Amino acid sequence: MNSRHALAAALLPLFLATLHADEVTLKNGQVLKGYIAEQKDTFVRLELADGKVMRIKMDEVTSVAESLETGDAVLDAKLKALASDNAQAIADAAAAAKAEGSRAAALGAKLALRRDENCDTAHELLGHMKVGEKWYSNPKDAEAALGKELADKYKAEGYLKYKDGWIKKEDLPAAQKDANSFMKGEDLIYRDKATVMKAQGYTLVAGKWVRAGSPEDQAEMARYKELTGEGIWIHTTAHFKLHMQQFQPDKVAEFGTLLEKVYSWFLKIMKKPPEHDVFRGNKGHVWVLKDKAAVMDWFKNYRNRYSLDDGFSTLLERGGGNVQSPGQLIATQVPNQSGDIRNQLVHVAGHFLIGHHCRGVQGTPAWLAEAFGHMAEHEHLGNGVVNCSSLAKYASGGGVAQKEFSTKDAMTRGKALARTGKDEVFNALNALDLNSLNGDHLTKGWTLIAWMLKLHPDKLVAWLEGMNTAQTDQALARAFEGWSTEQLDEEWRKILKAGF
Repeated sequence: MNSRHALAAALLPLFLATLHADEVTLKNGQVLKGYIAEQKDTFVRLELADGKVMRIKMDEVTSVAESLETGDAVLDAKLKALASDNAQAIADAAAAAKAEGSRAAALGAKLALRRDENCDTAHELLGHMKVGEKWYSNPKDAEAALGKELADKYKAEGYLKYKDGWIKKEDLPAAQKDANSFMKGEDLIYRDKATVMKAQGYTLVAGKWVRAGSPEDQAEMARYKELTGEGIWIHTTAHFKLHMQQFQPDKVAEFGTLLEKVYSWFLKIMKKPPEHDVFRGNKGHVWVLKDKAAVMDWFKNYRNRYSLDDGFSTLLERGGGNVQSPGQLIATQVPNQSGDIRNQLVHVAGHFLIGHHCRGVQGTPAWLAEAFGHMAEHEHLGNGVVNCSSLAKYASGGGVAQKEFSTKDAMTRGKALARTGKDEVFNALNALDLNSLNGDHLTKGWTLIAWMLKLHPDKLVAWLEGMNTAQTDQALARAFEGWSTEQLDEEWRKILKAGF
């Protein structure tokens, strides 16, 4: 054996049962810890705890050995606490570390597979696919294995190969006569089109296949027709329930998808995992009815279902049918003259989300609800959208507040307010109700949230969540290291003048 091969052999890890990871010591004294994915005579490839991969030339290496540490503090603590270092225990420790935000779960899973290459938990952490009793790391290999497994299954059940799928022997003549009348389902079996579409949640409306409402939705549509004599289409998503007149079912489904995007965006801002339930098991109910008269008829028939009082009716009267009740996750809307309801829907979703996530000990401040409604519109419908352009005719005492506001000129308008000092001080802004907010108030609220999202996202989240257990000013001081509301005003004016 020549000296090069002798060195390589000496560097191979021994994998003692009590050790977990790998350690590479360089000639410059640096020690690297992680998982050796590949080792050759000329190089070693080391995966670090943060997911990065280093390709290190062997002539830079002093030694390669086993290590008790992976380089990730969270995972290492869990590995050291194990009573046993079998594959399942290591994989469970990696999964627990992942739940706590560690980026080393994949590394831990690979260490588990060193002990047992069939450890299910480890393969799941790595996103591998199991076909039969075998795990595949390569998606193409998994698909090929799955295809063979399905082929064997369908042949045994008497199906015939047809195009890129399978078909029952008795259906083949009809498919050969009219191929367009058959389509492939998710199970790769060709059936008549109506059967497949219905199984996928579609229904035939006016000659067009559209996403059908659930059986519950269908029953509610029939009930609404019975109560009002009017038609309506209802579409339920994971977090919202849309009840809409004068819109085609496929359009309503499109709106539902848009609102779910708003929901996911909000979770990302609030640094919550995808499975976090903002609405606590409930759904946001949005009713879009053709006119104010239809809204008032809806109130008459549905007030008991939603436990609505006469005050809600008064708001409907004064607001032309456009009312949001974030605390109850209910909103009614009448489309504006353009007929484009998207802005109104997205704005309402923003209200629902911040209103339910940040209820506050004193309720969600009105400026904050509007800021997130506008932020949602700006994010999902683009810059330059006129978010508020009507008078709030249902303000306290029947008064009105000019609410014209657009994200297009919000920064310029905010800068002018900051420069002249004509902005509403925060304490006064925080005390205003929703319908007393004017365009300048909306401008300050929107720019304040935009600034914090960009420069202080973690502190913003802490402030908003802190409002659930403390007054707004107290939560601000805790999140922003002692800031007073007066200092918030000063910082806002300073950053607006400078631009951000």
